[in-house]
Amino acid sequence: MIDTVRWLAGEFHSVAGTASTVVRSRPTSNGDTGEVTADDTASFVAKMVSGATGIVQVSQVAFGRGGFRRIELFGSEGSAVMEEERNQSPTIRVAGAGTNGMIDEPTPDILHVSFEDFPRAHVERMLRSIGGVLPEHGDDPWPTFADGLIAHRVVDAVERSATRGEWVVVT
Repeated sequence: MIDTVRWLAGEFHSVAGTASTVVRSRPTSNGDTGEVTADDTASFVAKMVSGATGIVQVSQVAFGRGGFRRIELFGSEGSAVMEEERNQSPTIRVAGAGTNGMIDEPTPDILHVSFEDFPRAHVERMLRSIGGVLPEHGDDPWPTFADGLIAHRVVDAVERSATRGEWVVVT
């Protein structure tokens, strides 16, 4: 999700977050029960260098969610929302400037790709299908090693924020 947010809105400036372990024990591969030592849910508010703000929530234990993703885009000329659940077709709703409420848009055939291709295929194709919008990072949506390093810096800033209880600049 961090790569997708960066791809759509540019670089992170600062974050304020929280993280916790909801499920404290899980079955092990040998049938025993083991203690969970990693956070399995996190939420953070982000301020982007561009001035945009956003909220990111991730959970590995959200019941009823099989890889759910939701992206909302709001701009001066309208809004678009795309939702997708693993093994279900994505849905798209849009609203133009000055309208009240969103309308369902037919899902273009090009959005029917494997779930694993989501960040590249679904987001890129959704943006192109709603008006040829291209993300700030250009036409190549595949994350690089450098993108991975930046994502880890964002995660580190969220962890520091959760510990300190304050906004942390992403460095």
